[in-house]
Amino acid sequence: MGYLDEYVSTIMACRFCPMCRHVCTVANAAHLESTSPRGWALTCYALAVGIFSPEDVAQSERLFQCAACDLCYEDCVSKFQPSRAFKAARADLVDLGLSPPVVQGIANSVARWKNPFGQNEEKRKDWSESLSLPQQGDILFFGGCEIIYKRPEITQAFLKICAAAQIEPAILPHENCCGAPLHNLGYWSEARELAHQNIEAMKAGNCKTVVFGCPTCQRQVTQTYREEYQLDLPSGIEILHTSQFVERLLNSQQLKLSRALSEIITYHDPCSLGRAGLAIYDTPRYVLAECGLDLVEMEWSREQARCCGSATLHQTYPSIAAAAARNTFIEFERTGSNTLVTACPACKSAFLPQVGQNNTKVLDFLELVAQAL
Repeated sequence: MGYLDEYVSTIMACRFCPMCRHVCTVANAAHLESTSPRGWALTCYALAVGIFSPEDVAQSERLFQCAACDLCYEDCVSKFQPSRAFKAARADLVDLGLSPPVVQGIANSVARWKNPFGQNEEKRKDWSESLSLPQQGDILFFGGCEIIYKRPEITQAFLKICAAAQIEPAILPHENCCGAPLHNLGYWSEARELAHQNIEAMKAGNCKTVVFGCPTCQRQVTQTYREEYQLDLPSGIEILHTSQFVERLLNSQQLKLSRALSEIITYHDPCSLGRAGLAIYDTPRYVLAECGLDLVEMEWSREQARCCGSATLHQTYPSIAAAAARNTFIEFERTGSNTLVTACPACKSAFLPQVGQNNTKVLDFLELVAQAL
């Protein structure tokens, strides 16, 4: 096939093994064997040996329904990482012009508008102009598409924290999508071109530190750009997640909190910030504890934390993604806490529709830090 050839050993192992099915985000949402790691591996095998044609596989759309949450990898005793094989199969199908229409729509949106949501450039321009921030500076804030187009309250919380620490961050005048949706869906050459553009834009920001509001964007820049595209920011430029940035401000006493929030909360570990990316678990918990919050954990947390349904899947196959988000939200409700806190804007967007008529809240951790000032 092409890209898929690199993952023959993964496919051959996973097509016979159902052992991770019980943790699979999509299998537990869709309840289909064909939407499980074993099912996807069987599809890849059938595609590789010619049992299925590429057209058949593309029309079924199953290979595009993996959330890439890597719970299968975490559960696997042999440490196979099947999501990489499935992304490779997607890339082969894309190169053949066979991606499903809903997937093509996202790729077209990023190509035209530089975001996956089909929002025109005026909204991005309005966001940057409304902030009245410089375009160059020591601290560069990279918000990410989810924050810019859907979660502006996270930007406001971040800026309130910066003001309290007497910091004026810079922003890019025209922040593009990081390319993660394209890479996940198999549009690898397009994602690589976007990576080139973003690296040049960050260089032009003349910064010493880039602070990411979205862990998926940070993972894309620090891991995918480096490992898949051989691209990197100049040495000496530090890359931080907002939780790492706030932790540093607290430890240096540059940021001082004026009140304890005295509330019981539950923290959700985002896939990209944790297991499927940056392996940051303690930092957000430390920051929340500094705010005076008491943490009650879900049954599955840290490396085993359940997925919100994946930002990309919420666009491509929203019914599956919503069911996945509901499964994780039910686990949160079992804790008895009324506040679910996360450190990923896409996770917040995924969980908000699950809030019922009670007093349950879904917040980004930055919003709680801002409340504690």
